[in-house]
Amino acid sequence: MLDAPMPYLCGISRENFPFAVEDISDETVVVDLDRNVITLGPNTPDLPPLPHNRRKKLESALKANAGEVFWEARNLTKTDVLRVRASGDEGTLGEMLDKAGAVWEEKIRARDDAFNLAHAPDSASIQFDE
Repeated sequence: MLDAPMPYLCGISRENFPFAVEDISDETVVVDLDRNVITLGPNTPDLPPLPHNRRKKLESALKANAGEVFWEARNLTKTDVLRVRASGDEGTLGEMLDKAGAVWEEKIRARDDAFNLAHAPDSASIQFDE
């Protein structure tokens, strides 16, 4: 179990997360970057509110930048998604988002596999300390 008298960040691979979850503190904030989900432990203290000006600046920066990254990682553009949403065609939008989700899951599996291959016990990078 990880423990420290101050906040810290720790990365856990998807395969090891089910084993690590038993040791996670009730005050832990878990951020799943692959699924875009944030989970707060039951005893996580409330975060103080951001001052209004800083919150607006952060929201503006996220709207301007994060949306594009989100869609591009799924082989879509924000423009395409907005166009289909504006058309009101829920069927096409659903298909587009399902396909985007499948693309994202495939990319995550490929990266997980590459990481596991690179760090397997018989990996050349481990054997030769590279």
